[in-house]
Amino acid sequence: MLFAASFSLHAQYEDDVQPGEDATYTVVKQETVEGLRGMKWGDTRRSARINGQPIELQFSEKVGNKSYYIRPAENNSIGTAELDLIYYVFDKDGRFESFVLEGKPGGLEDMMFILENKFGKFDKVQNANTYRGLIWYLKGAEVKLYMMENDDYRVKITGFPDGGNSRLINSRVNDF
Repeated sequence: MLFAASFSLHAQYEDDVQPGEDATYTVVKQETVEGLRGMKWGDTRRSARINGQPIELQFSEKVGNKSYYIRPAENNSIGTAELDLIYYVFDKDGRFESFVLEGKPGGLEDMMFILENKFGKFDKVQNANTYRGLIWYLKGAEVKLYMMENDDYRVKITGFPDGGNSRLINSRVNDF
């Protein structure tokens, strides 16, 4: 059976919460994602820099016309969500288009909290034979959380070079 997650989020964390009291925090929906850890959508491997220094990327694998890279000295966590790997994905023209976070079992609840806290409630549920997916549609990006039957999870965030304008146009077609 697939894991179904739902969390209620409250307000920005208050420093004066006493033991036994509920903490509250505010969810402020982030409008978009522009990349990850210094890499911006559309960057080439050679043009990406952090503090003026080139970002070191190591080739991992090619899937179709996509090339997957890792950073050898990567901090494999997002907040308290521990990750097995972070892939930086480049399109056929060598431009950064997405990243994939491979989650460690047991970290799904932390990642779900992070995603709902950053992006609000998901926009769509996708059910398949081996996973359940939650999708957030942002301006210029799409976030997908895949929850597998074996408690593994994966997050894929894809940027759109035109800021998502083609999605807006394509959502309003009236040709048929």
